[in-house]
Amino acid sequence: MKGLRHAGIFFCGIFAIAIFASRLFGQTMELDTDRPGMDYKSFDLSLPDPKICENACKEDPQNCKVWTYVKPGIQGPQARCWLKSGFPTAVKNNCCVSGVMQSLPIAERRMPQKGQIVSPMAPALVKSYLQPDLMVKDIAIIEDCKLQFTLKNIGKIGVTQNIKVAYGSPDKPNIKAADFMPGNLKTPDGEQTYVFEWVSQGLPGWATFPVPTQLRVEVNPDKSVVESNYTNNSFTKGVKCLPDLIIKDMGVVQGCSVQLVLKNIGIAYFAKWVRVHFYDLSAGKYLFSDMPVDLRPGAEKTFVISAWVIGNKPTSVKLTVGPIPNNPYQAFSESNASNNSLTKTLQCGP
Repeated sequence: MKGLRHAGIFFCGIFAIAIFASRLFGQTMELDTDRPGMDYKSFDLSLPDPKICENACKEDPQNCKVWTYVKPGIQGPQARCWLKSGFPTAVKNNCCVSGVMQSLPIAERRMPQKGQIVSPMAPALVKSYLQPDLMVKDIAIIEDCKLQFTLKNIGKIGVTQNIKVAYGSPDKPNIKAADFMPGNLKTPDGEQTYVFEWVSQGLPGWATFPVPTQLRVEVNPDKSVVESNYTNNSFTKGVKCLPDLIIKDMGVVQGCSVQLVLKNIGIAYFAKWVRVHFYDLSAGKYLFSDMPVDLRPGAEKTFVISAWVIGNKPTSVKLTVGPIPNNPYQAFSESNASNNSLTKTLQCGP
């Protein structure tokens, strides 16, 4: 056992001396060596050649101090190059080849003192380092109040299994969860956009998402995917899901009645009674009519109000749509209440 310990110390000492000699004599390539951390850029290589990674570092002398080449099959099917802005500690690992540019600080050039060795990273730490790192990049509410979110893998390797994602609010973080395929997260730096669809009871099948004011999305809440970092897995954002009614057009139909077209240009389904106000600007006359409106996002509907009659002279008419006053059961909010009016000159007959 004592002989094995001496052999291990001798082997690690040889590893340290080899690294020092490569710096001293200008040999910048360190075989079976990883230098984890201080990354500022990474990319796949078309060929499994560490020299390509080394040349990429040389081409950016102002930023690149150290490079690490990762062999094919470890962080994806292709070899990968990592460029580093500092001088991270060398770790013995046959996954990689590293290199140090000639602008080493003096402290980095010193020979290890007597009895000092460069210890390889423990296997558990190496395994922890070479893992995915998932984060929620952004969330948004899209048409029909569906939840859209974008995940990004900022880790060292790709994800090979389905990913669980949960949504809720800051005080109730995991109201609902579902599994999603990894997609582009199979590769480092990959990102993938998903839509979370949940049919709420009592609503039509396409009205899928009850939206709180503050929305929280968490990826990998059950930690079923092993990651190098779990502290960046959630994202909270203030969101709204509202309709937006406009009067798209108005005109005169047979019998000289007024016809109007209402459209919902918002992202939420609208089903309420509304009040349409009629202003005859030419004669100073005001009328109104209450009507039920049922419009999906992007949908429009035509209404004819026979009580509003236009004469044979040009008449300036203004129509405005809004909630019915003093009726809390039919109250509603819109994403934009400044576009609810339309003014147009109407005339019945030639």
